[in-house]
Amino acid sequence: MAWGRSLTRRLALSGNLNVASVSDARERFRQWATSLSVGYDLSEGWGTYAEVYGLNRTTPAGPSAITANAGVSRSVGRNIQLDAEVGRGLTRQAADWFVGFGIAVRRPLKLIS
Repeated sequence: MAWGRSLTRRLALSGNLNVASVSDARERFRQWATSLSVGYDLSEGWGTYAEVYGLNRTTPAGPSAITANAGVSRSVGRNIQLDAEVGRGLTRQAADWFVGFGIAVRRPLKLIS
């Protein structure tokens, strides 16, 4: 479940709540994740954000993991967004440091009628 709220014309707060069925070498387990993000529009087509997210556990009986990251995004037209991020784990179970790059493409949803 995702949510978002504009605070000003350029500043927004958002987050999400996820649940997944994850498996390790021995069994499947339910994993919850949640995030909180602050985004800021820099200029036409450019944005930046900072985010904190956590997992309730990383293994069936394991500990939680919390990570912080920040990045920039660039809109390409109305339906494509490119982004780059850097982050660091805040707990021992999270990745120490990471970088990431992504692309998102928005397509119309066609429902069967």
